[in-house]
Amino acid sequence: MGQYANAKEREPAGRKLVGVEFQLPGESASVEDSARVPDTPAVRPAGLRADEVRDFRLEMCAVLCRTPGDAVSTGLRDLDVLDEPLEARVGIAPDVALLVQHGAVVGWSLTDPARYLTIGFAAPDADPPSDGCSPSAWIWSPSR
Repeated sequence: MGQYANAKEREPAGRKLVGVEFQLPGESASVEDSARVPDTPAVRPAGLRADEVRDFRLEMCAVLCRTPGDAVSTGLRDLDVLDEPLEARVGIAPDVALLVQHGAVVGWSLTDPARYLTIGFAAPDADPPSDGCSPSAWIWSPSR
């Protein structure tokens, strides 16, 4: 099924996540469904620390929701996530949050996605396009 979040780098001694890759879902939600994505609860800055040192993968999200102007992109496990409130938005990095519902990660959100776009595993562009494009992956890097 692929992955939706893949630990790309980590700090072995402290077990702190220092990089993450998100694959774009193959399906985009309708404008109406995208408008249903809640902006609450507020993002809680947290970061992630592993219980043990090992790679991890979560299921790939099935649907991409985009706000007008592509200010925020949200990957969801499925549209059923929108039928109930989110428990938490855990900020794992600037502009990046994991969405939690019923104690499980059900998606992610990325604010200002054009800033982080890359094609495949290419190095991020220092001057990202302002009108967006369709990459195969978004890679968040703390060095940006």
